[in-house]
Amino acid sequence: MDYQEKTILLVVLLLSALAVYFVFTAETPEIPEQEEDVSEAEALLLKGVSFGKGHDNYIYAYTETADGYVTEYGLTSNGDRQLVEVRNLLSNKKAYYLENDTVLCIEYPPGEEVCSSVKGKSRVENYMRSLEVKLLNDTLIENGVRNTQYLLDQGYIRLSPNITNRSNCREISYQIDYTDASVGDAARFGIGINTPKIFNVTMCVNNRSGYMHERSVTYEQEGTVHYKNTSLVSFSSMSSAIEAPQNLSTGAITALEKEREQQVRLVGCFTTKEGEERDKCIATIALDLERKDLCEYAGDRRGRCLVSIVPLTLDEGICPTIQDQSFRDDCYTELAGAYQDSSYCEQVQDPEKKDFCTEIAVPEEEEEEPDTNQNESGNESDILDFMEYVDQYGEEANETGGGNETNATNTTQ
Repeated sequence: MDYQEKTILLVVLLLSALAVYFVFTAETPEIPEQEEDVSEAEALLLKGVSFGKGHDNYIYAYTETADGYVTEYGLTSNGDRQLVEVRNLLSNKKAYYLENDTVLCIEYPPGEEVCSSVKGKSRVENYMRSLEVKLLNDTLIENGVRNTQYLLDQGYIRLSPNITNRSNCREISYQIDYTDASVGDAARFGIGINTPKIFNVTMCVNNRSGYMHERSVTYEQEGTVHYKNTSLVSFSSMSSAIEAPQNLSTGAITALEKEREQQVRLVGCFTTKEGEERDKCIATIALDLERKDLCEYAGDRRGRCLVSIVPLTLDEGICPTIQDQSFRDDCYTELAGAYQDSSYCEQVQDPEKKDFCTEIAVPEEEEEEPDTNQNESGNESDILDFMEYVDQYGEEANETGGGNETNATNTTQ
């Protein structure tokens, strides 16, 4: 092979090597990711937030659960009259929006309902408005649809393309992220410096009827994850006439204010506490209000909670409902001491507690006062002696009824 041929071959080999080098070392051009098709999920979302539009007469019932605290709502609309019913762990309330009046009925405490005209009453204006906006309103629904579409267009809502078929609806999931929201958008949607920015949402919508059967939201605030669920109970596009309540009085506003004060305490147990601290918080309120029904939400402190209420209510129906035998023994012992009746001690299983029960069930003999302390006038000396006896008797009662496990009044502290 002559020199020229060798030179040509060397150049060819060099060019081939360079070509291979550039193939393996050159940066691969980025291929734009294919956007997932979320059109079906978006259609379901917009249909869900449109739920209720166009209905004038209806009966709509649903529940809201916030961190375990359940509130039941019933909305009724018929002609020019609307009714909002609210049932929570403490009370039952009814708000009537009539042609010429607004009436609030509240049952708090249980068994004591009072109804009052509250039209123009500033003390409850905000509360009554907060209930009224729960009624189906085409203007509010249309605003909700526009806001949702805006959040979609601006990228605040990120939909998952995955759709889960459930028995009566199709479930979508999405995230609302306000982290990079503009100042104007933050103000528009109520997002402040200390408010949550990210919300994870699931919504289950019936594609045929448009009913939103369920909506769940989770978010984190100050290191605590919160949860809220709204579930449809029933919906009917027909309703019966709404009858205005009769025999109005003036006590509903005062009752509402008392209920709201305790409501804030009770909701705080669910939203700010967990585990044993939550149970203790609920049990304390149950004791303060003498409400045995609240003990059902006190978790592991249920039995202790029920026993603590017995000395206050003397409710004989409580003891059989206590599952823990030790607390059941304490319950019957409390009744035996309160009624001075040893027959309750027959239900006590623990031998030591039974002995104690029998002891406190025996009425104490009253010491006869000397005749020298008596006079005909019933003067101050007589009154002081009598008050001293009452104080002494009260102390002894506290010692026998509250000095050990049989009285759980202070165990919720």
